Amino acid sequence: MVSCGRGQGNSLLHQTCQCKNRIANGLRYCCSVSTVDTHQKLDCEVVFHPSYLAPDVGKFSLKVHGGVPQTLECSANFGATNVQFIERRLMFGVVPLNLTTTKSALLFNGSSNHAYFQVLDPVPFHGLLVSPVQGVVPVGGKAELKIMLSPNALIKFDTRIQVAIRGGRTLELRVGGTVEPPCVDIDLANFNLGGVPCGSTKKLEFCLLNRTKTKTRCEFDLTRYKDFSLEFPGLVTPEDLTYQARNPNKFSVLLSGEEETTGYLLFSPTEVAAYDFVLPVSINTVSAPSPTQTPVPPTPAPSNKNTIHNIINPKPVPVVIATPRKRVICTALRQPLQISRNKLNFTLTSDYYELAADSGSNSTKVQTTVLANVSDKVIEWALDLDNCGPYIDKGNFRFVRESGAPFLTHKTGGVCGKLDPGETFELGVFFCPDKPVVHEVKVPVVVNGDVANPFLFLTLTGVLEKPVITFDPAAISLTPVPLGLSSSTIMVMALSGYRRPAELSLHLPEVECEDGSLVSPLSVKHEDNTTFEGYSIEPCQDIDQKTLITLKLKFECDRPLSFEVPLVFEDSLGNRYELPVTATSDNCLLTCYPFIAQHRMDHQIVCEEGKILRSLRRTSSGNRSVGEPIITNIATPTKSRPSTSATMSQFEVSSSAYESSEASSESILHDGGQRKGAVNKAYKSDSNAEAARRSLGSAVFPDEETEEGIFHQEVLYSIQRWFSANGWPGGAYPIRIPDSLRSGVTKQGSESKSKGGSSDANNIRKDLKTIYEMVVHLAGRPIPGIPPNGSLPANLTERVKQIYWQHSTMLTFIRNQGGCVASVKPEYLMEPKDYKHWKWLQEVEDAGGDVDAAIQKRTVPNEDEAMLADAIFEAISKRAWTDVLLQMWKTLVLSRVTPRQLKASRLPDREFPAPSVNVDPLCSNIYSVSERIIAAWMNDMYSNYKDRIWYNNVKGGVPNSRWLVNFDYDLLDGLVLAACLGAYCPFLISTHLIDLYTKPETAEQCLHNALKVVNAMRYIGIDYDIQAIDITDPNPVSLLMLCVYLYQKLPMYLPKSTVTFSGALHQTVQRQIKLSNPSSTKPLSYQSIISGYDACDYHVNSEGNVITIPPKGQISLTVEFKSRFLRPASAMLILVGHRVGSASGTTMVFKLSSQIDDVTPVGIIREEAPCYDLHKIDVDVTNPFANEGEFRVVCVETMDDS
Repeated sequence: MVSCGRGQGNSLLHQTCQCKNRIANGLRYCCSVSTVDTHQKLDCEVVFHPSYLAPDVGKFSLKVHGGVPQTLECSANFGATNVQFIERRLMFGVVPLNLTTTKSALLFNGSSNHAYFQVLDPVPFHGLLVSPVQGVVPVGGKAELKIMLSPNALIKFDTRIQVAIRGGRTLELRVGGTVEPPCVDIDLANFNLGGVPCGSTKKLEFCLLNRTKTKTRCEFDLTRYKDFSLEFPGLVTPEDLTYQARNPNKFSVLLSGEEETTGYLLFSPTEVAAYDFVLPVSINTVSAPSPTQTPVPPTPAPSNKNTIHNIINPKPVPVVIATPRKRVICTALRQPLQISRNKLNFTLTSDYYELAADSGSNSTKVQTTVLANVSDKVIEWALDLDNCGPYIDKGNFRFVRESGAPFLTHKTGGVCGKLDPGETFELGVFFCPDKPVVHEVKVPVVVNGDVANPFLFLTLTGVLEKPVITFDPAAISLTPVPLGLSSSTIMVMALSGYRRPAELSLHLPEVECEDGSLVSPLSVKHEDNTTFEGYSIEPCQDIDQKTLITLKLKFECDRPLSFEVPLVFEDSLGNRYELPVTATSDNCLLTCYPFIAQHRMDHQIVCEEGKILRSLRRTSSGNRSVGEPIITNIATPTKSRPSTSATMSQFEVSSSAYESSEASSESILHDGGQRKGAVNKAYKSDSNAEAARRSLGSAVFPDEETEEGIFHQEVLYSIQRWFSANGWPGGAYPIRIPDSLRSGVTKQGSESKSKGGSSDANNIRKDLKTIYEMVVHLAGRPIPGIPPNGSLPANLTERVKQIYWQHSTMLTFIRNQGGCVASVKPEYLMEPKDYKHWKWLQEVEDAGGDVDAAIQKRTVPNEDEAMLADAIFEAISKRAWTDVLLQMWKTLVLSRVTPRQLKASRLPDREFPAPSVNVDPLCSNIYSVSERIIAAWMNDMYSNYKDRIWYNNVKGGVPNSRWLVNFDYDLLDGLVLAACLGAYCPFLISTHLIDLYTKPETAEQCLHNALKVVNAMRYIGIDYDIQAIDITDPNPVSLLMLCVYLYQKLPMYLPKSTVTFSGALHQTVQRQIKLSNPSSTKPLSYQSIISGYDACDYHVNSEGNVITIPPKGQISLTVEFKSRFLRPASAMLILVGHRVGSASGTTMVFKLSSQIDDVTPVGIIREEAPCYDLHKIDVDVTNPFANEGEFRVVCVETMDDS
């Protein structure tokens, strides 16, 4: 027999069942092959994957070996939705031709069901694209539609985008705008450069004007004229730089609406020639055959409506582009002055100051170039040294005559000369550096006093080599580890430039702990595991020679730490080199989850008798015989059970935590490695992106296809679900990590605020949440200096700086609360475009504020490297936001679980006192005090109530004793969770919990138990987003969050009071419960549930099962009871608070009990008989019910009142 309903199927078989289609039509059957014992039931789960196109009905073929195949039909019902556009009209305004303009439209779901949508026509007309075509709008959340417009014709459009909502009405978004032709002009009639000698450069300034209100991209193609180039100082963006690097001799500039900019046309002829050509320019990728006739752009023709419904199809207008086509007229003349070398490069070794000034060294320090007059006239030459920079002013470069005598002054006119026709002059340059940096100077050579137009430039470059030590990786981010365990990585030092012996020493940093003490948790060793105590550097003979030293950096600490410090290497020459190191040690599962992800097979959490941490042997006192949970390598003999695999394809039943299991331990020891700590992965690729990835280390989200990546993804989903449901004021607010949080820094975007707008749009915009509202909701106070609903500047640079400051302040706030966020940098939390702009600002700052210098230093990656860099940033951002939310949950939610709160909490039975917990925060290296309180509470519930719950269980009897030491494998069979539910809600035992497999042996039986537990939680209104598969395929972080939620919510299910119904047998009795709402502005809503053995005898007199209490109001809830038996009838009335807006009532439970105080006979039979004689009396019994049944006869002796 198989029944299927509400996503769950029951099988009552003793055969092997196989489902033919495991995933089909949006449905997934979670028991593909299973075995059911004789006369037993096995719960299986059918999961529906909804979408707009998913069918309502799905079928499965169930094959039973030796039986008749059956077909299961499952149906899904979509609830009613209320979806609308935040803005029903989207105006593009005036947009440029052939450039992409992107705007966003937001769909908001104000209903209690997810909404699934589809864009009916994603391309309303050519050039307009809507994405995504399909999607989901979560409850209380929003979905973004990207509308990208790339027009290739002059049009005026007004169209409608239709979005169909499954189970709801079709929405319309009005989209309108006008395509404007570009109009750019140059203030010069022609570019007349005149005659320019070969080898020199002449620059002509011009002004480029954008006469339209839209942005315009100008592209100049000078590939046929390689002696010409263009410059736009301060206006070239990284995108323009990339374009120019990939397209040599092509130049581009992006102008905003009505912007004017200054440009320069440079002519550097290499041979004698005459030029007369039209400057090749295209505007928005379109060229025109003739110059512009008027600065006013032509008026576009009006659009005509089409007959298609809801579409106003524009009529294209022929494109007529007005471009600044200017003539370039110039002549390349023969050089009057020739120079033998216009670039002089000096390279001095690091021992420059120690070597004697012999001839060899002088030849290195002094170089010459020859000036020759090849004209038939006398030439006066000079060096313009006024604006050449500090290296000329300080005398790092000095000029000498042919005789070796230096020039007396280095000002303009001091280094000069006169050459007759055919005469030459040998100019010497002396390089005398004062510090080991790159000296670069560009000196103008002036002919005949024309200072404004230098004849050519003499480039001087001098390098004083210094010893250099580089590190690979350039920075180290170690995996967070539990207390007392280590994290290590391999680093390589490359030594170069040492011309004489030196001694290299290492200074290990000291880090301050919370108590103010200093510790040195880092150590450095050689490959042979010997301690690095210094290194004797031998001088190198070759400039390119490098000495490689491979070292192992190890971090280990028995106290909580989270820091970023430099590892300092210093040589005997006074040079200092720093390697940034980020490391974290903590005894919290939320911090150490990356370590657990790496070591699920070779480490386990144990609770060994008498086992304490090394640090506690000198600090702790008292009885430690019980021991505390610690994580250790499985090579250490323990009495705890090993880690087992519990997936749908594999399942192994392990022993209890206090039962020995030598065979299992040996098998896992054989499979797992013998690693002693976390080891950061090494990457072999030498690309810049991969080098950056190595430097980031554990700060990068692992590849999702690996086991470690799957573990991290489960952690991300868990924290995402929790914060979506419980992290926001006003109820659930779906988020997606990292996208929703990166953009959720303000309710108003970076664009200027729209004027006016509908009231619906303004109300919906108020429902959009920011991450700072989440902090206020969880912490009870805002982050100092950051308003929850603040706005951001419209200027991109100011906006990025503001976001950086806000994220930095938020990280400081979390750090001060006890969070470990040393590996998270504020820029990792930005959106990709903001992050790129922030990096660009840093490059400009490193270049001393010189934008042009920053552009020249920037290396342009190829497309593959650019894609890899974007992927790496996404992985960094995802990991950073995951860690931020986990630490926020740790410091603001988990920290509420304290020993004092445990003693004050309500327990289900006074017979069992609250469990005792060791308050020493360092007695466990993996669990904090709060986590150990949760584990102790669950152990207490299981050990005290398992006998009461399963004393008459037919699927294994009372389960074995166990001791919960971890939050994954010890919970996968669902028994501990069921015990917690049964302890606080005993009315669930007979309906949900009694049918569990108490000694499960297969994965299917564990899934059966998990389904029962999840259904029991949903039955009593515990609103937590978890599936049965989350229990059977456990993740410790996910289940820890579930356990904390149960710890906080289950005490609410203990009865507040008992409502007694006294009356006669078969009489209907009514009692009233008064409910009041103390809020003056917000209503309260409750769902009423009556549960228990005699729940059918009680009834709540209300319309439906939802009760609403108005603000400052009160209602009387009437409960009816009709007795059927003489025995007391008991049940539980559960009032589960449902959120209405931002208000949510507290769950209340009342115990309902009956008492029969009067029995009215339906008839009187009078008989008389002698004393002590047996007398038989015949009684006629009438069945008042429609069905037959067995009735119990009870004789009660009463007094005859008559």
